[in-house]
Amino acid sequence: MKVRLVMGKIARWCLVLGLLAGGMSLHAQDEDDFEEMSEDTACVPANLQTAYDAYKTDDLAPNQLDIWYDYGREPHKIARYENKPEKYRQAIPYFWKVIVNDDTGRFKIVYGKLVECYLGLNEPDSALIVAYRGLAKYPDYITLHYHAGIIQKTLGKVKCAIPHYEALVAENPKEESYMYILADLLFKVEDERCIEVQQKLIDLAPDNLDYRNTMVNMVTFFGGDPLDVLRKAFESDTTNIANAVKYGREALV
Repeated sequence: MKVRLVMGKIARWCLVLGLLAGGMSLHAQDEDDFEEMSEDTACVPANLQTAYDAYKTDDLAPNQLDIWYDYGREPHKIARYENKPEKYRQAIPYFWKVIVNDDTGRFKIVYGKLVECYLGLNEPDSALIVAYRGLAKYPDYITLHYHAGIIQKTLGKVKCAIPHYEALVAENPKEESYMYILADLLFKVEDERCIEVQQKLIDLAPDNLDYRNTMVNMVTFFGGDPLDVLRKAFESDTTNIANAVKYGREALV
């Protein structure tokens, strides 16, 4: 059974699966590899209800949620660690039974596992429904922000991805990859906050000249004076001829 959502065409979902498998650094993604999709599309699916809501019941044995979780966990483990994605399909109904009947939050981890199932089956529309249902209930659950951020970014929905990467940066303030992506997303939508984020990125890695060059581009784009940024870039590596030339030219203006 599939949870369906009316959305645009999905762009190259093999990259998302590679990310979840740990095969590529988050900050190594190339936006040019994706088809741009309309930013007019709502971030949160219009309807978060699914056919699986019929599993909701008030008559459960005390350990029924644990039983369902175990039934779902086994095929999920096989799918993930033995590279048998078809096994995700077996886990899905059991994980749904758990989340629609868990009123305590003890099984909130299942939302993330269910998202993984749908991504493993190349069903990102269903994955988004699960992610946003979970975030509606647990707005600070960082695993779901991670998944939702990657999905929205891959869809080309930059504005939709930004809040999730803001949450990731807030939770992991020293993680360069999240901060790199957030600064890039903000710059793409011409949000001047990108400069503040980029400065924090430079503070984390002061010897990274690419970060400083990006800062120059940002400051210049928003009409600021890049001289100080260029000076710091030059001073961080006086052997870099390109940075020396840039700094010299700007200083003479």
